[in-house]
Amino acid sequence: MVEVVVHRCGYLGHTDDAVEIYTSTTGVTATAADFTEITMAAATDPVDTEVSFAKGDCAVAIQLSLTPDDVVEGIEYFEVVIDRVTGTNMAKGSVHTVLDTAKVFILDHSTIFWIDPIYVGEEDSMISIYVHRAGFVGDPATVALSLGTPATATLTDDYTVGTVPVVFADGDIVKEVVIDLKADDDIEDTEYVTVTLGTITVASATKTALDAARDTATIFILDRSFLFWIDPVYIGDECDTMVEVVVHRCGYLGHTDDAVEIYTSTTGVTASTADFTEISMAAATDPVDTDVSFAQGDCAVAHPLALTPDDVVEGMEYFEVVIGRVTGTNAAKGSVHTILNTAKVFILDHSTIIWIDSTYTGEEGSMVKLQVHRFGYVGQDTSVAITLAPQTAVIGDYVDFAGATTIDFVDGEIVQELLLELETDAP
Repeated sequence: MVEVVVHRCGYLGHTDDAVEIYTSTTGVTATAADFTEITMAAATDPVDTEVSFAKGDCAVAIQLSLTPDDVVEGIEYFEVVIDRVTGTNMAKGSVHTVLDTAKVFILDHSTIFWIDPIYVGEEDSMISIYVHRAGFVGDPATVALSLGTPATATLTDDYTVGTVPVVFADGDIVKEVVIDLKADDDIEDTEYVTVTLGTITVASATKTALDAARDTATIFILDRSFLFWIDPVYIGDECDTMVEVVVHRCGYLGHTDDAVEIYTSTTGVTASTADFTEISMAAATDPVDTDVSFAQGDCAVAHPLALTPDDVVEGMEYFEVVIGRVTGTNAAKGSVHTILNTAKVFILDHSTIIWIDSTYTGEEGSMVKLQVHRFGYVGQDTSVAITLAPQTAVIGDYVDFAGATTIDFVDGEIVQELLLELETDAP
């Protein structure tokens, strides 16, 4: 049963003002099966479809019958329409042209169950699944939850429970179910298992149904495995005597003692063991400080390598750093990237080349500018001695330096000038 209220305003002194009403299902969601219909034809010859006002009444309620069923439908509605004014003073009455229609919403006394659609968990952890209900939640209810196909994960290897009863008390709208996920030593892709809601049990005649679009969910199980790789290129300078290589870890970062061994290689490269402190492959298999260790949460760790400076002008050389084997408690879950497992370390030779332009032209009795250049490493002060050696011109054609003279380059300079005086002689 539902009550609709019809209002009267203006003059309230008449004793027999009345109005007829009827119900309409045109363009609405409820049907005549959901309530006791009052047709328009019945309203024009009313019996109990007339809403009568006594003297002074400004509002009168009328009851409409609703028809229950066992179908889980959700909210529906129909309309109640004021038709015409009746009574002795009907000529004085009128119907509001906007507020002449009311909507009656029918709340379906039912319960819908559903489950959140996606969950992500890790091996060797616990995951919470949430089951919901909406609508009428005033009765206790139980819904069966099961884990199974379609799936790539299995009950024996990857999770610990097959079926769970989810119990709702009076008023509960969501329940949590905790599932244990199991760990193994296999390096696997992400696996999944399907969670399905099943049989519903209630203590009363409450209508219940599963939400057909949300009665299943998928649990994705992340493999707690990890992968190591190294940045492929590094540039060091032997003058700095040190270069850092960076080893990366991706995947599961929650372990506290993951580690990987590294070693250096000179096979097919230009540098030799005289240029850096070697880490042999044999040493890497029994590591001391060749282990690159990762703490919980670390995704990258830098490892220093010693470079050996020398006085030879060599140009750029390189050697290689190779990731060896994975160590640590969880070594079985670790692997090394098959492409990014090797890095090249280029060594910039910390040397400087100095030269002088080979040709100059000047006139007797003038000065000529000589230019001395340096190239390569120019970040320090450098001095170079300049001497003059007679050829077809001899001393007398030019003013000799008093022995050797020195050109001084300061930090950053790449060219210096030197003035040479040419003398005038008789033809």
